[in-house]
Amino acid sequence: LNKYDGYTFTVYRHQQHNQASIQSDHIRSLFVDNESNLWIGTASGISQYDSKKDVFKPYIINAQINDIIQITDSVLYVATSNGLYAFSKNTTKYSPLTIENSLNQSCQSLAKFNDLLFVGTTNGLYMSIVGNMNLVPFRKELMGKNIMSILPTIKGIWIATEGHGLFFIGSDGRLKNYI
Repeated sequence: LNKYDGYTFTVYRHQQHNQASIQSDHIRSLFVDNESNLWIGTASGISQYDSKKDVFKPYIINAQINDIIQITDSVLYVATSNGLYAFSKNTTKYSPLTIENSLNQSCQSLAKFNDLLFVGTTNGLYMSIVGNMNLVPFRKELMGKNIMSILPTIKGIWIATEGHGLFFIGSDGRLKNYI
């Protein structure tokens, strides 16, 4: 992880015997919450950066963190190689989310748009109402595709895939594929 202050770069690396170092050198995602805290998704869990002390707080989980989003002031949803988890900022605990339509694949990406949650997996795109967790496939054309990133906008949703190009679903429901 590199930090640039406008003049110099600071390089942060994992230091095996230093609990205040970043958890892993394999960075998968970055997220800034509504309190301006930086959360770093790594190959072995989340590290939270404390900018006042210039140290990291590790939150270990036996999974690769692929994406992080904020659901409430105190809860983050975490897409991992082992499924979807809720992380409580208050208790600093991970809780696997029970999903009615069980996803037996890695969760790659997350996006929240109003009260909708989009979950990109190695086998397609799923959608739910936030808090409901009854994930249903979202667009059969995207099933079987590895969804790497999701970006909701006012005009529609951009979906990046691995090997199948970029998709856009307009607010009118039309799907366009940019290869």
